[in-house]
Amino acid sequence: MAGDRHPRSEPSSGMDRERVPGARCRGLERVVRLKRGSLDRKAMNKALSVLKQGGVLGIYPEGGIWNPGHMRAQVGVSWLSHKTQAPVVPISFSGFQMILSKIFKLKRPHIKMRIGKPIPALNIQDEEQTIKEVYQEYADMVLEQIRALVDPQDFLLIPDHTEYSLQVLVEKNDKIIETVEINGSDALAQFLFTPIIIDALAVNLKKPVQTLYPKEQPRWNKQFSDALQEVIDVLSEFPGFLTYRLGMGQGQQAATAVREVLQLLETVSESDQIVLIDANAHSTYLDGRIEDKSYQYRILPDPR
Repeated sequence: MAGDRHPRSEPSSGMDRERVPGARCRGLERVVRLKRGSLDRKAMNKALSVLKQGGVLGIYPEGGIWNPGHMRAQVGVSWLSHKTQAPVVPISFSGFQMILSKIFKLKRPHIKMRIGKPIPALNIQDEEQTIKEVYQEYADMVLEQIRALVDPQDFLLIPDHTEYSLQVLVEKNDKIIETVEINGSDALAQFLFTPIIIDALAVNLKKPVQTLYPKEQPRWNKQFSDALQEVIDVLSEFPGFLTYRLGMGQGQQAATAVREVLQLLETVSESDQIVLIDANAHSTYLDGRIEDKSYQYRILPDPR
């Protein structure tokens, strides 16, 4: 988004530029951090100030990148454009999905950036529509134009649809003695298989939740319980932390499941029982590929 200070060269539709991740961006002066999942008026007012002073502001219309291709546009871009009459320049990035694989093969990764034609600032003319409807329409249009610039091959690299499932079992003496019904178990599986959400807890918020990552590591009852309690504490401070990222229904169900698993761990904490959490994800892709992921969290009794 651009204020009164226009870019030196006006971008045209289909302009391609390749950049290596980590390259410096000239003119990038600061980052406006916001608390996702809540109305962060302070951050939005800072962004508003940047535009009113003639600055340029970069923003993800969908509010993040944790579920690329499947996220709905948020109305923040509309509000900022309307309040400042700043045009919106759609920019897409292609190649993110291949970065890690190329790095592991010691190959230089490249990101392709495509810049579209500026979209005129939001000017409300239809008085029959509510402001909410107008803002959503404009935000949807911006996101649609950005997606039109993305390399179609990128959409083949991300799942078109994913089904999640999760089962909780209690084991004693190498025998399954109980299957525990957990409300919102499927949503909990989605949470656990979305590393960028756990990253937000572990890296951004500095919470000790590394045990939640679906990778091989020893796990103890108190350690896992403490991690789940950290999630609950974050939800107390930022109620929209999960609903913003997973959607209202899934986010609420995931929060319920976290609390129920924590309650189960507290119940078995004084025994020698082991809690098993079997998480599964079944993904289908636009080219017909199918991918299945599964991981078992084996939570042991605390050492005595």
